[in-house]
Amino acid sequence: SHISNGMFLHGQFAGHQSSATDVRFIFMQCPLEGIVDKQSTDAATLTDTTSDSFLTYRTEVASTFLNCVKSAGVSLVLTTQLV
Repeated sequence: SHISNGMFLHGQFAGHQSSATDVRFIFMQCPLEGIVDKQSTDAATLTDTTSDSFLTYRTEVASTFLNCVKSAGVSLVLTTQLV
């Protein structure tokens, strides 16, 4: 379905080229539990492959991303899924 002024993020935060001024809400799919897929996330660059390390890395990346868009009036909608 078409969603106006919205975008979906699946796994990765870095490198997205959309301008914050064009986006008013973001649907972010977040892992609920389990080991994240190393092939589809930035966490693949880590040498420590424990789930705690993946979760810590992803949390830090997400925090940086959210700080970047917070001042632009962008709303965030979180969904969870088992990974």
